[in-house]
Amino acid sequence: MQLQESGLTPGEFAQQHGVTAATVQYWRRRHGGRTAAAPPRFLEVQPLAAPAADGYRLELPGGVTLLGPGQPSAGFLCELVRHLRAV
Repeated sequence: MQLQESGLTPGEFAQQHGVTAATVQYWRRRHGGRTAAAPPRFLEVQPLAAPAADGYRLELPGGVTLLGPGQPSAGFLCELVRHLRAV
């Protein structure tokens, strides 16, 4: 994120780019911008059953089930959670 790379405060960054500090904060929240002071939060996941031999099954709230081949990587799961939060 440009803000983090700039080393500026959100207010300074906003002023240099001709936008309001509220706009900068909105985009930080919208795109999951985190600083070193705000590490990502982790949620412990407990398996409900033995993993499927030929793929994975994720059961989400609202009755949504995702099925896929192989075992999902940590990166895939992080991106999935990020996209689900944006919906």
